[in-house]
Amino acid sequence: MFAALAIANARPSDRLIFVHPGHYTVSSLNIGGGVEIIGASVDPNIVNSVIIEARNESTIIFGEGSIESYIGYVTIKFNPEKNHPQNPNHAQHYALLIQDEACPVIDRCVIHSSSMVGAAVCVKKAMTCPKIKHCLIADCENVGIFITDNASGHYEDCEIARNNLAGVWVKNQANPFFRRCHIHHGRDVGIFTFEYGLGYFEKCNIHGNRISGIEVKNHANPVVFRCDVHHGQTGGIYVHEKGRGQFTENRIYNNAFAGIWITSHSEPTIRKNEIFTGQQGGVYIFGEGRGVIEQNNIYGNALAGIQIRTGSDPIVRLNKIHDGLHGGIYVFKFDKIFQYTQ
Repeated sequence: MFAALAIANARPSDRLIFVHPGHYTVSSLNIGGGVEIIGASVDPNIVNSVIIEARNESTIIFGEGSIESYIGYVTIKFNPEKNHPQNPNHAQHYALLIQDEACPVIDRCVIHSSSMVGAAVCVKKAMTCPKIKHCLIADCENVGIFITDNASGHYEDCEIARNNLAGVWVKNQANPFFRRCHIHHGRDVGIFTFEYGLGYFEKCNIHGNRISGIEVKNHANPVVFRCDVHHGQTGGIYVHEKGRGQFTENRIYNNAFAGIWITSHSEPTIRKNEIFTGQQGGVYIFGEGRGVIEQNNIYGNALAGIQIRTGSDPIVRLNKIHDGLHGGIYVFKFDKIFQYTQ
């Protein structure tokens, strides 16, 4: 009972709160600057022994002044009532909401939302920069992590899996840094950057997602470096509707359709990647797609290594294209490229 009261009434003056095993239901928990909440148990599976849950509003909120706050070794759930129609306000409610220049550390937590709208984690507004590490965001009914409105932050060694919509959404000039995250088996896209979203994704393992591993749209411009993008049930990377992006030194392989699709006036830079053993082509540029495709090793794909069609106009140079089951570079009808090397 004492632990439940401590959670529900945490104030900035309460610097350190140990939470013993139990299932604690809160209306909403606002955590102030410098407060540390730590799950405490002798159980080695402690993260599942300490559960903090809300049903009507965001479970845990870090806001203005949450500069040195910390929460670790707990499960955080937003679990709205399922027996009633989905409340549209739940689109603004999350298991974890970080906003207003907050910069907390979220460490070794399980984060879950059963709401059919919104996301499990929302990070928003300029100067908001959490550090989320070693967390599991999985089996959610909507998006896993949503980062927007110029927010940033570091997201390291997290597992983001089996969510109904995208594992990660990045939009509105948000610029997060993801490193060594495992983003897999989502029932939508793995990472979706759109509406001028940015982001840096390094050494992530992105696989088994029902649509593409990474989707870039509406002037989004992420950097994807040394990631593995593989076994996508549709494709590897999909850049469309004036998407951009820098894709460098990645391994893109064993995707059901093309390793990389570029379309509708998009202009990504695809450089020094290995693109191989796709069940269709390596790089497919169509619908007036553009961009630079250079110094890639493209091999072992079932269709052409590079296919260019329907008014597309990329620059293709200094690639090694070999051992495919179809052509090296296939240019269809009146499409053109300025430079290419097989």
